Amino acid sequence: MRSTVDRVLSLLITVALAAATAAFAIGDRRYGWTVFVSIPFFLGFFPAALLRFSGPKAWRECLRLTIGTVLVLSLGFLVLRAEGIICLLLAVPLALPVAIFGAYMGYLLLHKTATLPPVGAATLVVIGLATSLLAEMRQRQGLTYTVANSIDIAAPPSIVWTALIHMGDLGPPTDLLFKLGVACPQRVDIYGNGVGAMRVCTLSTGQLHEKIVDWQPERRMAWLSVTTPAPLKELNPFGTTDPPHLHGFYKSVGGQFTLTPIGADSTRVTRSSSYQHNMYPAYYWKLWCDYVARRGHIHVLKVLREDAERGRLATAH
Repeated sequence: MRSTVDRVLSLLITVALAAATAAFAIGDRRYGWTVFVSIPFFLGFFPAALLRFSGPKAWRECLRLTIGTVLVLSLGFLVLRAEGIICLLLAVPLALPVAIFGAYMGYLLLHKTATLPPVGAATLVVIGLATSLLAEMRQRQGLTYTVANSIDIAAPPSIVWTALIHMGDLGPPTDLLFKLGVACPQRVDIYGNGVGAMRVCTLSTGQLHEKIVDWQPERRMAWLSVTTPAPLKELNPFGTTDPPHLHGFYKSVGGQFTLTPIGADSTRVTRSSSYQHNMYPAYYWKLWCDYVARRGHIHVLKVLREDAERGRLATAH
């Protein structure tokens, strides 16, 4: 009975401190090392330190308590509608191993070898959490990243260009990623002609307005983004949620299409996008941003290929 009470108290105290730190970081619009690394480590190490007050415990008990703590905190985010399922799932590959590592360090230093006193260990990890949060307030502006994909189309550049500037409706997506709520290209319209024209890409989350800055018929079209809608619509079984990281943390910078002849009647089309994001660790979130951008590229390029090859057949007849 006493052991159960100790575990419950350790879990509740850890969740309360972690939630307060996360709320402060998110309220200050900081999604970085504190939220995705420092807090997970704290979720593993701190309850192990609290358990040590009632005597040394086995590794399995420390691990079970850490997993329970992570689950309770995640459920709390959902119930309070502070987060959605998609972003929690994206954070799992980064945060869960760190939490388990924190639990192991707590077990190794406090239970297996008793290298540290529990009071000192608990105090140090709380100070470390606070230091991480303060340091992150000086977080720098995100870097700009570029992603590119190519496709070969059985049509000459003239027909591909015509299809490119008259894309219109892109049809329903087939990718599960987009069906789960990630922003999906649905329609592309160009208003005007040449440099200065506006390209409007309608996504499932809103409209992306882009100003064309390079217009070379049958060769290249490039633009700079003016607006960026939310990157996804979050899923939450407890109601609608709109966490801060959906606004301003991902920014579309620009993009382009490049057409290269690869034979008498074939064209290689390269679609590239440039973006910024302000979530850390930067490289981890870049992997997800790149993946989403590539899936969007492939969706658009496949529609373009179908339209251009259909246009070539119509011209031939």
